[in-house]
Amino acid sequence: MLGNAVRRNPSIKSSERGERVPLEDIRFNSQQSRDAAANFGKPLISYEGGQHFVAIGNALDDPALNTLFDTVNRDPRIREVYSTYLNNWRLDTDQQFTHFYNCDSWSIFGRWGSLEFATQPRAEAPKFDALQSYIEAQPLLLP
Repeated sequence: MLGNAVRRNPSIKSSERGERVPLEDIRFNSQQSRDAAANFGKPLISYEGGQHFVAIGNALDDPALNTLFDTVNRDPRIREVYSTYLNNWRLDTDQQFTHFYNCDSWSIFGRWGSLEFATQPRAEAPKFDALQSYIEAQPLLLP
């Protein structure tokens, strides 16, 4: 289900609203936030950026749902979703992007890390690979 959504129409799960949020909606929100910050003469810096695949409520302990979330996070196609997300951020804001977690084991409470463990090979960590490729391709942004 979620894997098909990523393949056909990349989207990111919004745990806050409990619904799919297409990347274009995220892009619109980033643009609005950029404009609001600019009205106060401030830069827009992301906070806890990245995907938020996490079950909530009674679904927290659902093994099938948690397996699906793990599978999506390990699927090589998540790299493309992350790359699009990051490149849109740069195009729309030209500001610093702060990913929520670099390395952390995944659990029912979330799959926050771009790496599941510190020695995970880059080739086996598509979120980390997308983040590293983004960093490597961008000039350094200083606040």
